[in-house]
Amino acid sequence: MSLVDVHNECHPLEELMIGAGLGTRLPGPEATVLSLEYAESRYRRLKSPTSAHVVDETEGIRSGRRCGGMCRPGPELRRPRPDPMRARHTEPHRQSRRHRTTAAPTVALVTCHELPDLDADDRPLVDHLVRLGLSPVPAIWHDPAVDWSVYDLVVLRSPCHHVRRDEFMAWCTTVPQVSIPADLVAWNTHKWYLNDLAAKGIPIIATQWLAPGDCWELPSSGEYVLKPATGSGGHGTGRYRLDDARDRDLAEAHIRRLHMQGTLVMLQPYLPGVDCCGETNLVYLDGEYSHAIHRSAVLAGPDMDVAPSYAAPSATPRPPTIAEYELAERVLTALPIPRERLLFARVDVVPGPDGRPLVIEVDVTEPSLFLRTTDGAARRLAVAIADRVMDMTGVPA
Repeated sequence: MSLVDVHNECHPLEELMIGAGLGTRLPGPEATVLSLEYAESRYRRLKSPTSAHVVDETEGIRSGRRCGGMCRPGPELRRPRPDPMRARHTEPHRQSRRHRTTAAPTVALVTCHELPDLDADDRPLVDHLVRLGLSPVPAIWHDPAVDWSVYDLVVLRSPCHHVRRDEFMAWCTTVPQVSIPADLVAWNTHKWYLNDLAAKGIPIIATQWLAPGDCWELPSSGEYVLKPATGSGGHGTGRYRLDDARDRDLAEAHIRRLHMQGTLVMLQPYLPGVDCCGETNLVYLDGEYSHAIHRSAVLAGPDMDVAPSYAAPSATPRPPTIAEYELAERVLTALPIPRERLLFARVDVVPGPDGRPLVIEVDVTEPSLFLRTTDGAARRLAVAIADRVMDMTGVPA
């Protein structure tokens, strides 16, 4: 398969054909439906199978545990650097998608009132989408003035669903262009999914589930974490030493507070390896491993229901160990839908008591992807979004 440049008297790129597998044309210079950069990226991806690309990039990931003096990361995974850009922002096109001819396909980047201009980590994505011929628009999911029918694709980025989960789930079922199935959103926004993964052999942190109305008693000693089963971003999470009288009282109050809200509570032992080694977040884009981030321990103490109990985390690129990578791959295989249908995913692992990694969380709904931290990540996500636009609409980006 190859790019065939069919010249004519109007514009040298007007009749550009992108292989028989794509069968798309590049319009003249006045239109923005398909950019040359996107055409070339599609060609490169078809020419070089993704699976082989990932195998090459994961060669040399350092084996061994993070703990016990073996915390040195492996060599950096090789990723191409993005080309320099001179991107421009475009206004959303309000014409019906059914009647559009040359307007750029529009992509809604779903956010919330607290982040109307997107999270800072997602903002580099906008310029890359524009460069690929798309018109990205931040859109607040609970804003009644938004007309979702004008968007070709709706990508969840920072909707902060934990505050109004039931309403958010109802909204997801009304927008067919959402990039993730509504039933997968429902599954992933309740941490009971960890039990489903454990049933498939995925190692997770030992968890006791405390439901409203149940009789419960905290362990007499030890350090534990309490969190809501429907929380995200550390909201409502606290760390307690149960042999300390004050901490124990605060832990009991924390459980009662969450139960009054009708929330299932998770009780987990705090793992000492997190203090020395932090956690590793493995990011997947378009179903394939992209990069990994190391984050230091962030849970500072009890949840006081007045301010976050998390310290500001540090986030730095760090290749995963072989054990971490293999565990993340198993997680992607164990998810309810095929991994190739995922626009993005993040698997968070921490060292267990024996040093082997355990899954602490999996987010396929609105994970932080550390696009600013990793070279090329924003562009890779933009290309994956452009692919989805073509797959869902038949209109190339």
